[in-house]
Amino acid sequence: ARLTGLVALARGEDPEAHLRTAEHEFATYGAPFYLACTRFELGTWLRARGREPEAAPLLAQARAAFEELGATAKVAAMERTPVTV
Repeated sequence: ARLTGLVALARGEDPEAHLRTAEHEFATYGAPFYLACTRFELGTWLRARGREPEAAPLLAQARAAFEELGATAKVAAMERTPVTV
């Protein structure tokens, strides 16, 4: 589901349903890194569409998970991602 969402995103299509499915699946079977990646991707997409109330908790959860996992490159990528609302 995540890869399908990323393909949709790359094509300029709506990835939301796919990324939400991926988020649920990664949370269900315990894949914290991919769950955080999906939340970051979905949160960034939502924020770019002015949906900050939905984006903020996803981005915060992603950042916390990346920090807990020691994924410093991902934390740095989050810091480089422009905020567009």
